[in-house]
Amino acid sequence: MNAHASSTTDEGTPSAPAPAAVGSHKDCVPLAPEELLYENVLALVDHPDEVRIETQLSADKKICTLIVHTNPSDRGKVIGSEGRAVRTLRDLFGRIAASRGMRIMIVVSDADDTPVEAAAGDQP
Repeated sequence: MNAHASSTTDEGTPSAPAPAAVGSHKDCVPLAPEELLYENVLALVDHPDEVRIETQLSADKKICTLIVHTNPSDRGKVIGSEGRAVRTLRDLFGRIAASRGMRIMIVVSDADDTPVEAAAGDQP
């Protein structure tokens, strides 16, 4: 509903206009990258209780590697058809990180918990 739109009550009488947003996006507490990735991956998988995100930070704290661990049957869902799902996540996180002078690499781990799915452009 538009912030300036109004609706009607069950009785058919007009209600008060919806309140306008207060504050700004700067008032919000942003999620850490691994928490945001975790929430996105949960939406893709059938076994959310087996999702785990491992974080590795480079010595200079400029490159953050997020390793996604899932149930083996969910790995394809995280990668997506032709890699589209993970590519979209990488693009989103890459743009956010670049705006802060960092790089974020997202890697999907295989059944032996070794990173197997990484785009060539994600290598430092």
